[in-house]
Amino acid sequence: MVLTQESGSGQERPVPVLAYTLVPVVAFREDGGDLTSALVSVLLFHGFQLALSPDFDGIVEDAVETSASCSITVSPEGLLTFSIGGKLLFRDQLRSGNPDDDLWLDAARGSDHALVISGDNLVITSGGLDLRHAAAQGTLVAGAVPVHTGQASE
Repeated sequence: MVLTQESGSGQERPVPVLAYTLVPVVAFREDGGDLTSALVSVLLFHGFQLALSPDFDGIVEDAVETSASCSITVSPEGLLTFSIGGKLLFRDQLRSGNPDDDLWLDAARGSDHALVISGDNLVITSGGLDLRHAAAQGTLVAGAVPVHTGQASE
């Protein structure tokens, strides 16, 4: 998806967004403690922050840059990869000529960061993205990840 953010001068700029989750949820428990989300733990360790509200405007405004180990790469052919520490977490082939894909690719190529919204309990459908349950469960995280154009890593 592509959101917009108003700049200090009142102009809007497109913000490419990658919504990413794991299904089923991968969790672990240490020494009889509460279940802990593996995905959320990894992302928090790499500079993502918890998002306490499902409000897209607030998430865009509050997003901070993640650690240098996080990156999104978009190849000239539209291959999108999201990696942390050189480990591939997500990949998708976007199609030139598809209006939604073209909108995302244009926004990503014109930006130095993409907003990654992730965690557990995200409801991602062709009709949209519902973050309410993830925010209520405390498993919603977001971060501004540097975008690199060029060859995507496999």
